[in-house]
Amino acid sequence: MEKRYFITPEDYEKARLNGIEKQRLYQRVYQCGWDIEKAIREPLMTGNERRCHPKKYQDIAAANGIDYPTYKSRLSRGWGYFRASTQPMKPRNKKLAKDGSL
Repeated sequence: MEKRYFITPEDYEKARLNGIEKQRLYQRVYQCGWDIEKAIREPLMTGNERRCHPKKYQDIAAANGIDYPTYKSRLSRGWGYFRASTQPMKPRNKKLAKDGSL
């Protein structure tokens, strides 16, 4: 089956019949990067879906060598999407100096 990239009015209607509001379907597909069919049929979640982050920043983080747990941790500490996905990770084997430099 070919992957679709645009939500049709029929998709919104199917989602509505499954108890998924229009805005939630939009968020799942365009912000979280879900497949349209999965976004339509997957029941509402309690916690994980609320923590969904824009897919493009997850991809940027991965391209910059930042693993997903680190990216999520940075966001939970108040970092913005761009900074969390682009600031290099400090080497694990080096300790910070008192002034905060490596």
